[in-house]
Amino acid sequence: MAATTDLRRIPARKLAELGAIGPRLQRLVDAVGTRPLAALLDINHGDLSRMVAGQRPVPQEIGKRILDLDHLFARAIQVFGDGKVVIDWLDGIEPTFGYGPPIAVLAKRGAAPLLDVLERIESGADS
Repeated sequence: MAATTDLRRIPARKLAELGAIGPRLQRLVDAVGTRPLAALLDINHGDLSRMVAGQRPVPQEIGKRILDLDHLFARAIQVFGDGKVVIDWLDGIEPTFGYGPPIAVLAKRGAAPLLDVLERIESGADS
């Protein structure tokens, strides 16, 4: 059984830091590079470079995509255990998506459908 906690004891300022986009954006750039990340986020490479440099704010919609992609990569690594396997899965065929690549679904529908498939793969339902 989960322990209960007094949520008022959690420092709100520290909690707010968890939503910071900048560190997640930098982590993704460091992991995949600026040009590939711009393509994954479906934005202009120059705009992304300015966001990374702090010369342009990250629009809310792009921030959501960054959070989705960060979560997706982290979860996929947990499920597959290997970055190459993650890339192969994202760029491969997935029956759930009409045998299309999961990466195409990410651009159109966000990370949720891919996270659902990862959960099924992990549980053995999609093996």
